[in-house]
Amino acid sequence: MTVRDLKRLIARIHNLEDNISSSVAQTVYRSVVEPEIPWNREKIEKLLAVTLPSELVQFWDLCSGVRIYEDISYGQWGSIIWSPEKVVDNQVWKTTRFFNNEDFYFGDIIIGEFRGDSALALIIRCDRTNSDFGSIIIASSIDPRDYWYLAAPSLDIHLEKLLAAQGAMYWEHGFNFDEDIKKWLSGDV
Repeated sequence: MTVRDLKRLIARIHNLEDNISSSVAQTVYRSVVEPEIPWNREKIEKLLAVTLPSELVQFWDLCSGVRIYEDISYGQWGSIIWSPEKVVDNQVWKTTRFFNNEDFYFGDIIIGEFRGDSALALIIRCDRTNSDFGSIIIASSIDPRDYWYLAAPSLDIHLEKLLAAQGAMYWEHGFNFDEDIKKWLSGDV
């Protein structure tokens, strides 16, 4: 994905309007693009002992994070990608408190979370020697790695799928990404 395409994707997130549920306990879902902040790629890569995928580097160069379809009424839904600093701050705490260490491989970096029925971690693979470099994994703290989802081959594809599914857990529901992304790319959505 080019920087221009990524800018377009971030602008699409930024332009999402609030969605208010029609249930009795009305819930407001909001999407926010956090403003870009200076960050030091070399420092982050050294602290995490990885090489960051180019899509993540470009993303953090354009914004410091996103909150997509976040339930701002009750905090029970939404996909959140953290800033570089928060990623570093949360690595040790998240990996030792919520997950078994044997489930984490070299190059697994938690870059965010998905709030829903259970807390899910958004992991990007940062092992350049592995064919899954840059792919996105959705992990549940209660399940072993064999039950984690390989959600997308890259961060940009994950974001496209998430938007096309309107924030739903597309990796669980057999979402027809190919058809919906064709519509989105042609401007029919």
